[in-house]
Amino acid sequence: MEGYGLRVLVAEDDEPMRDVITDVLTKAGYNVFPAVDGMAAIQELKKRHYDVILTDYQMPRLNGLELLALSQELMPETPVILISGAHPSLEQVAIERGAFAWIRKPVPMTQVLLIVRTAMKQTRFGHSDAGTDSGSPTESSLPLVASIDLAGRAR
Repeated sequence: MEGYGLRVLVAEDDEPMRDVITDVLTKAGYNVFPAVDGMAAIQELKKRHYDVILTDYQMPRLNGLELLALSQELMPETPVILISGAHPSLEQVAIERGAFAWIRKPVPMTQVLLIVRTAMKQTRFGHSDAGTDSGSPTESSLPLVASIDLAGRAR
């Protein structure tokens, strides 16, 4: 199992979407901790370490960008992947603020698995160089930007 022992925090206010993402990641072997919104996700971040955070952008009480900012304070080494059907201009804002990736809804679950797997590899192998000014960035320290159009094709 690819995700054995690795923790993924899934912050999604839409219960059916949260359940699908949780099920797919659990079947891939990840330890998944679902949170009903950004505030619940912050409480989870205070309890334990996560290897990846997967969050919806539009949530009540605390949106995905706010969760990204707070997670960077609590766990700066943990990659954050945003999922949203929100306006595409927010994608660039999220990446500029440090998101590992942005996935547009509707989300093919195979794409979620691929991006989570890539984020896990960066977490394990890329953080020794992250945040340093060593000249040119290494491949592992570059963020993955994944945009999914409505037909489900990666671009």
